Amino acid sequence: MLMLRNLVSSLLEHQQIRTTIAKAKEAAPLVEKMITLGKRGTLEARRDVVSFVLNPKETVPKLFTEYAERYKYRPGGYTRIHHLGNRFGDHAPMAVLELVDNPHDLRFAMTARAVGRETLRHFLESEKREEAWGAQQLPVEEDEERAMREARELDLASEDADRYLRPNTRLNRAKVLRYRGEAGKEQLNAQAREYVNELLSEPERLGGMRRTFSAGEGRPAAAFGVRPWAGERLTGMDTTRVGLGIAAGALGGKKWSAQKWENWGRDKERKMDSEIREMEVGWGDKKRTWTRERRVKKEQAVEIDLSESERAPDDIRSRLREVGPQKGPQREIAPPSP
Repeated sequence: MLMLRNLVSSLLEHQQIRTTIAKAKEAAPLVEKMITLGKRGTLEARRDVVSFVLNPKETVPKLFTEYAERYKYRPGGYTRIHHLGNRFGDHAPMAVLELVDNPHDLRFAMTARAVGRETLRHFLESEKREEAWGAQQLPVEEDEERAMREARELDLASEDADRYLRPNTRLNRAKVLRYRGEAGKEQLNAQAREYVNELLSEPERLGGMRRTFSAGEGRPAAAFGVRPWAGERLTGMDTTRVGLGIAAGALGGKKWSAQKWENWGRDKERKMDSEIREMEVGWGDKKRTWTRERRVKKEQAVEIDLSESERAPDDIRSRLREVGPQKGPQREIAPPSP
């Protein structure tokens, strides 16, 4: 119980902690109970909170003022658990336990990024479409000015941006803005625009996506641009590489294959022929060496047999004397009489 009290106290103080999923699920109901007591604001509720938390000087003032005002109209669900992969070492599943609507809310930040990314994608696709088809209604200068004015005046937190967003993104935006008021809308609009500026500046800052250029006739193509890390998604990357593919990192990527240059098949066939020829020559040399060694061993064996047959009987008698000490006393064994 002391460990759970420590987790609850840390979460109420910092509004966001990292722990295992099992501990987060056990601590979340206790945190919600403390916030409910803070919303009551009675003397009895304050005594219960002081007797439970381990850092009342840092926690109690926040609980009865800031948190009570923030969750005044929220009926429940004051905490949120984000899965964070597995811990290095014991491979324990980790999670981020946070208070809803905190200044560093992960769900709010990810929703703002999705709003900015999808809105920017719409404007970029319309620009490419106009470049392909040509601006027939308006001159190019007026069309660009109109698009820039529309992009600057667009409020990404309002319903005017709904036509650029996917249904799930619109639903998530409504969820994170439900109890935040006008200040939350301004914050989401600011974060979304900041992410749009980051996406626009990323190709110039990093040199663009990794791409290949022809290095000349008969030479492999050269690669330029930033090389993404495992699990990283850069601007301009294929939209099919999302979700589990990016989360898997290098395991989710496609198998790398070397670039094929001109006359690649002919060069490869010539190389294989030379390797086969070297193998055949080497096999012939090895076969001759093995035959020579076998002949030498056979001749040595014949010489050994001849030397054994030419030994004297005295030599045989001396060999029969050689008996190990563990087999009893030595004795002389005479050869059979003729």
